[in-house]
Amino acid sequence: MLDFCDCYSLYREGTPVKGLNGIYSLLKYLLYGDDWDEEEENAGDSTYIVHGKRNRRDENALNCLHKILSEPYKFFALRISYITHKGHQKKLTLSVAYIIYVVDKNRWYLMGEDGIKPVIVPLDAIIEIACTERENKIYHHEKYKKIAEEMLSISLEDSKKIIVHFENQPFIKEKIEMLHQKRIHSSTILCLEDDSELIYEDTIRGFKDFLPFLRQYGSSAIVEEPKKMRNAMINSAKKMIQNYEEMWGDELS
Repeated sequence: MLDFCDCYSLYREGTPVKGLNGIYSLLKYLLYGDDWDEEEENAGDSTYIVHGKRNRRDENALNCLHKILSEPYKFFALRISYITHKGHQKKLTLSVAYIIYVVDKNRWYLMGEDGIKPVIVPLDAIIEIACTERENKIYHHEKYKKIAEEMLSISLEDSKKIIVHFENQPFIKEKIEMLHQKRIHSSTILCLEDDSELIYEDTIRGFKDFLPFLRQYGSSAIVEEPKKMRNAMINSAKKMIQNYEEMWGDELS
């Protein structure tokens, strides 16, 4: 952690990876606690400008993470109380497989098992944590490593094989190759002989999280599989056309 913080503080002006500021802030907080002041550190640095979304640390999530890291969670299950998305309090005994930070959501999660059922719990929803004497047999288990690699964002949905055809334009190819590098364990890129198309294949969990990525390419991205994702893209396009026709129907004709 110290090596990362030292290197990042030197080179962050040119760092191209979105979300590293949030991870840097978290590690500095874990290392130095309340003695580190993010605003004071950034105030003295005028070498760069931050544009767009800037992730802020969630104190509740960080306190929860600190509590988890202080427990022998790698070896024993945790007894957790948390608030569901419907506002109900729920308790479970969770064997932790992975602690996951999702950059695009700026949120931390525990992924593991309650008995034999896979479970994901957001850290900011947890209100109580206690260590149990039940052995944790799934920490970094291959089953959950595979699930983590297949998740596009955060999801325990069944994995789906996707095939998407992209127009082979330089700016599109660059982004698809970046996506492939991020998901190198589950994706491949093929190119037609005439170089007109890139075919991206992947195995993902939570295909709905992939839809916003595809929509930015408009007609330059065509979904082949799965049918459910293809229909979602078609319905989205129809809805957009309908909205334009309702607002400016006369101008469109």
